[in-house]
Amino acid sequence: MSRLDGGVTSIEILSCFDNIGIDMNINKTFPKILIKQRLKFKLYTKVADARKTNGDIPLDCDILFVCIGQRPYTKDLGLDSVGIKLNQLGRIEVDKNFQGTRKDIYIISDCIQGSM
Repeated sequence: MSRLDGGVTSIEILSCFDNIGIDMNINKTFPKILIKQRLKFKLYTKVADARKTNGDIPLDCDILFVCIGQRPYTKDLGLDSVGIKLNQLGRIEVDKNFQGTRKDIYIISDCIQGSM
């Protein structure tokens, strides 16, 4: 993250664990450290929409950093019925263009190996 001149705003979703009684020490300590580095946090907030446009946007940003789940959720998606094969870990194998065994379908998300 670049901290030169502009600010960085983090929309933090760990706060949802507060509602179910999980003590998230990192949830309280880590933001304090980052605030000292001029980062801003939007707590108890979710991203409702993300698009590049010149219209009304409540939070303008240059970069949208998306963190997705760590496990592939490919079960019961019917991927085999459209010819998409899974590897031993349940992930979809893709090439450098994010195409799997079907070249007319592009695949991103936690269903593939690596970061999004």
